[in-house]
Amino acid sequence: VIGPRSFGREPHRVARAAAAALRGYREGGVLACAKHFPGHGATTVDSHLALPTCDADRATLELRELVPFREALHLSPLVMTAHVRYPALDPVLPATLSPAIVTGLLRGALGARNVVVTDAMEMKGVADLAPGGDGLLAALTAGCDLVLFGEWTPALDAALDGAAARWDARRAVGSTTTR
Repeated sequence: VIGPRSFGREPHRVARAAAAALRGYREGGVLACAKHFPGHGATTVDSHLALPTCDADRATLELRELVPFREALHLSPLVMTAHVRYPALDPVLPATLSPAIVTGLLRGALGARNVVVTDAMEMKGVADLAPGGDGLLAALTAGCDLVLFGEWTPALDAALDGAAARWDARRAVGSTTTR
């Protein structure tokens, strides 16, 4: 699905190319974002249309998907999550909504201190599972710092108001504001 929008298929070559691009962006004054964590290349479904699944086992993910991120995380202030399900990492939730992936793997095992941003939450990869305010709360609970919505509607506004009433911001503000 990602195809020509990627740096290739070989993980170490992708890592080198991504690192070079991120350094160039930084030197040019551009704020870049490493994406889509923990990977999107091994999927065949477009997350704009449905929820893709990457069925790779944990060892394969370590050797393939995570290699470029290990290189890129220290070069980019931002990392964007993938609306992709990885049963080897979380048997139920896609990365964007998964505490095991965002907090456990990205922040914990990989030590990322980046600002974690979601992809657009109206994409079917998450919207069908957790629409509007439910998606917002799930992404924040997973450990995301910024939650993107591409189109603002009155229905979304109402859903987010409802979510805000249920969210205890004091839980997250400390760690998010330090990033």
